[in-house]
Amino acid sequence: MKKTKLKRKSKSTRRKTIDKADKLLQNWMRVKHAGERCEICGEPFQVSHHYIAKSQSTILRFDEENLILVCNKCHFKIHRTTQGHYIGGLIAFIRGSKWLNYITTQKNILKTLTTKDLEEKIEYYNNKINNEI
Repeated sequence: MKKTKLKRKSKSTRRKTIDKADKLLQNWMRVKHAGERCEICGEPFQVSHHYIAKSQSTILRFDEENLILVCNKCHFKIHRTTQGHYIGGLIAFIRGSKWLNYITTQKNILKTLTTKDLEEKIEYYNNKINNEI
């Protein structure tokens, strides 16, 4: 039987722009919070986790208030274990009701990010990273 090669679906220009902006945000958070600790266990932080998932809010996708500093171990727990809901509640408790009200309000805002919006995010985070280094 002859094997056929699987064709990878190429990413759209918009998808590539979103991915680039996401990556720059993560890089900026690593620069801005270098040396800080996981908000859950106190180990050195490695990843910025979105409290409200990127797919649930375009407004919060690039809002630093929505990012939780976590180590890889806790990030795994959030996504792959039953402890994820507990950890979400713990973060809400630690950060307080004012933060949670802000996040909840922002989550309910419906907005589509245009290509121009995304390009502005890329420029913003590039500038932030370059000015810090």
